[in-house]
Amino acid sequence: MDSTGQMKWWSRLYHEITPSGDTVGSIPDQYVDALAIDYSSDNLVVAARAHGNNVENLWEGDEIQASPSAKGFQNRFTGSNGNIHESWLGKLDLTNGTLKASTYVAELAEGTGGLGTPHPDPNLDNWPDPNTGWPDVNTTYIGKIV
Repeated sequence: MDSTGQMKWWSRLYHEITPSGDTVGSIPDQYVDALAIDYSSDNLVVAARAHGNNVENLWEGDEIQASPSAKGFQNRFTGSNGNIHESWLGKLDLTNGTLKASTYVAELAEGTGGLGTPHPDPNLDNWPDPNTGWPDVNTTYIGKIV
C-alpha cells in the first residue's frame, strides 16, 4: 500500500493468463506462509507452498519475464505425488510486484527415481540436479522464520 492506504500492486503468484491468451485457474491451493522485506534490495521475499501438482502452480524458476536468464535451484513442482505440500521461495519488487526470483523447495521422496544428472556445482558433490529429472518429492515446509 502507498502512504494513503491505496493498494500499489498484488499478485496471485501464478499465471492467470497463459502465453497463448487462455484464462486459467489454479486447481491446487496455494498458501503464503511468510513475508519479509529485503531492505537491501527493496524486494518482498515470499515463502509460500502449493498443495498438489496439477494444472497451474506457483511461478517456475526458469520462466521469469523480468529475468530471462534466471534459474531456480528447483524450477518447478516435480514428480507424481499429488497430495503433498511443496514449498516455494520468491522475490518480488517491492515497488511494483515484478517477480525477480523463484525456486521450489522440497525433499526427495524415499526410493524415488527420475533424479536426472549430477548437479554441475562442485559444492554439491554430484547431488542430483532437480531440473534435469522428474523426481518424486515429499511434503516440505519452509516454516515461518524467513
